[in-house]
Amino acid sequence: GASRAGGVAAGAAPGKTTARPRREVSIAARRKTKPAEIENCRVVVGGADGNSFVAAKGTSIRGSDADIGGGNELLEIKSESASYTRHMLLGFTLDAAPQSYSQVLLRIYANSIGGSNTLNFNEISFDWAESVRWNNAPASGSLAFSAPVTTANNDSWLEIDITEYVKGLDLAQQPNIAFCVSAATVMQNQPEFRFYSRESGYKPQIVFVNDGVTVTDIESPSVR
Repeated sequence: GASRAGGVAAGAAPGKTTARPRREVSIAARRKTKPAEIENCRVVVGGADGNSFVAAKGTSIRGSDADIGGGNELLEIKSESASYTRHMLLGFTLDAAPQSYSQVLLRIYANSIGGSNTLNFNEISFDWAESVRWNNAPASGSLAFSAPVTTANNDSWLEIDITEYVKGLDLAQQPNIAFCVSAATVMQNQPEFRFYSRESGYKPQIVFVNDGVTVTDIESPSVR
């Protein structure tokens, strides 16, 4: 069987459906023992609970020091003149991260992307509150990773593979990580990018993906 949602599950071989990131999908499957029978089953993807970590905090800061920060459903990014520039800050606590995983994804949901650009994720200290302003925000450190964005990302999850970055961390000693997210290219006369915050229904999250769950036979309409 195979799912129409290719990012959720795929037909790996006859009689096998391999699940990908942690989500749910309904799959029409044929019994191996009774080929004439077809059933719909619900596959829950991604392994044990605790592999998904919602942002512990998040806010926006603006060059004019205007208060646009924590508590809002939308976080903003813009690269323009000093007073109009906006950065998004995100912090995560990964103290229960699994030791075994095949992939790590940073997922943020785009509300509005007005053009093509690259998002830079620079490391920052975890020592800040959502009430932080531009003038007292932690200084940006090394570039951790980056990701391209276009208008095609509007109203959808932006998934960024951060596996190699996370492999270089010692989460046992330092489980708290935080980023300042900025636009690499000046956005003159373009609207700011907006992403949903942890106060919304589309919370920023880091997901540790296991190798997947392979279904080799269907014995019930509901398979977990």
